[in-house]
Amino acid sequence: PQNNKSDLLSGDGTVPGYWLLNLRGGARISDYAEVRLSVSNILNVEYRDYSSRIDGPGLNVLGTLLLRY
Repeated sequence: PQNNKSDLLSGDGTVPGYWLLNLRGGARISDYAEVRLSVSNILNVEYRDYSSRIDGPGLNVLGTLLLRY
Protein backbone atom coordinates (compact mmCIF):
# COMPACT_ATOMS: atom_id res chain seq x y z
CA PRO A 1 0.00 0.00 0.00
CA GLN A 2 1.06 3.59 -0.52
CA ASN A 3 2.34 4.73 2.84
CA ASN A 4 4.89 7.49 3.43
CA LYS A 5 5.15 6.35 7.06
CA SER A 6 5.94 2.72 6.18
CA ASP A 7 8.19 0.75 8.54
CA LEU A 8 10.31 0.06 5.46
CA LEU A 9 11.52 3.67 5.33
CA SER A 10 14.45 4.90 7.42
CA GLY A 11 13.93 7.86 9.73
CA ASP A 12 15.28 10.22 7.05
CA GLY A 13 12.91 8.83 4.37
CA THR A 14 15.52 6.73 2.58
CA VAL A 15 14.99 3.07 1.70
CA PRO A 16 17.37 0.53 3.29
CA GLY A 17 19.06 -2.11 1.14
CA TYR A 18 17.53 -5.54 0.63
CA TRP A 19 17.93 -8.72 -1.42
CA LEU A 20 15.41 -11.23 -2.74
CA LEU A 21 15.64 -14.95 -3.48
CA ASN A 22 13.81 -15.98 -6.67
CA LEU A 23 13.68 -19.29 -8.53
CA ARG A 24 12.51 -20.02 -12.07
CA GLY A 25 12.52 -23.24 -14.07
CA GLY A 26 10.71 -25.26 -16.68
CA ALA A 27 10.65 -28.50 -18.60
CA ARG A 28 9.45 -29.64 -22.00
CA ILE A 29 7.11 -32.58 -21.44
CA SER A 30 6.40 -33.33 -25.12
CA ASP A 31 6.88 -31.83 -28.58
CA TYR A 32 3.79 -29.70 -27.94
CA ALA A 33 3.81 -28.97 -24.19
CA GLU A 34 6.03 -27.23 -21.66
CA VAL A 35 5.56 -26.51 -17.95
CA ARG A 36 7.13 -23.57 -16.12
CA LEU A 37 7.30 -22.56 -12.46
CA SER A 38 8.41 -19.24 -11.03
CA VAL A 39 8.73 -18.49 -7.30
CA SER A 40 9.56 -14.89 -6.33
CA ASN A 41 10.57 -13.55 -2.92
CA ILE A 42 10.90 -17.07 -1.49
CA LEU A 43 11.84 -15.75 1.97
CA ASN A 44 8.85 -13.35 1.98
CA VAL A 45 11.05 -10.29 2.60
CA GLU A 46 9.35 -6.92 3.14
CA TYR A 47 10.92 -4.36 0.80
CA ARG A 48 10.32 -1.18 -1.15
CA ASP A 49 12.06 -0.08 -4.37
CA TYR A 50 13.80 3.26 -3.99
CA SER A 51 11.69 4.91 -6.70
CA SER A 52 8.34 3.62 -5.45
CA ARG A 53 5.89 4.63 -2.75
CA ILE A 54 4.44 1.11 -2.76
CA ASP A 55 5.79 -1.77 -0.68
CA GLY A 56 6.92 -4.79 -2.73
CA PRO A 57 4.85 -7.98 -2.91
CA GLY A 58 5.52 -10.93 -0.63
CA LEU A 59 5.92 -14.54 -1.70
CA ASN A 60 4.58 -15.12 -5.21
CA VAL A 61 4.20 -18.44 -7.08
CA LEU A 62 3.29 -18.70 -10.76
CA GLY A 63 2.79 -21.90 -12.74
CA THR A 64 2.38 -22.01 -16.53
CA LEU A 65 1.42 -24.70 -19.01
CA LEU A 66 2.44 -23.78 -22.56
CA LEU A 67 0.78 -25.70 -25.39
CA ARG A 68 1.96 -25.35 -28.99
CA TYR A 69 -0.03 -26.41 -32.03
